[in-house]
Amino acid sequence: MENNQPIAEIGPQGFATKAGYLTIYNYDSYGCYRSNYENYFSIGVGHPAYSTLQAPPEHEKGKVAVWDEKTQKWSLIDDYRGQEWYSKKDGSPYIISEPGKPDESLYSKTPIPASSFLKQQAQGELEWCAIQFGIAKMLDEKFTPNMSKYINIISDIYKGIDKKTAVLPKRPTDIFDN
Repeated sequence: MENNQPIAEIGPQGFATKAGYLTIYNYDSYGCYRSNYENYFSIGVGHPAYSTLQAPPEHEKGKVAVWDEKTQKWSLIDDYRGQEWYSKKDGSPYIISEPGKPDESLYSKTPIPASSFLKQQAQGELEWCAIQFGIAKMLDEKFTPNMSKYINIISDIYKGIDKKTAVLPKRPTDIFDN
């Protein structure tokens, strides 16, 4: 605010009792701080919806200032908005759209060692591999090096030895050595 501009005064009812300028702090429908600007208040005028006259706290990395209408205070909360997380149930991607910690049913981009979904997938693949082994034995066949490698990778994922893989590899097309 420029020094020569009059400063508004706001009465207990929330309306200007003296005309002038004050800084307005805007927030979105979640209460997240968006911006601020100088606003002229005529006598009898209050501040716009989704705004306050209280400045938010200093910004911290990974946090967002959120206005609470009930307490009439700002607080800093975790901010993961815009990040892609994944369902623990089926591995499907989910974009975080609200402030705060993501739901417990999601995990972050960083693969969680042996997530229950990935472990279930690996277990299913190991069952498929066991069926292939039975077929190989009946036909007096042996696995190809690719199939043997695949079984080792899937087994390591299932046992939690492989902590980096987030998605199962594709099944080999060459299963039996001819």
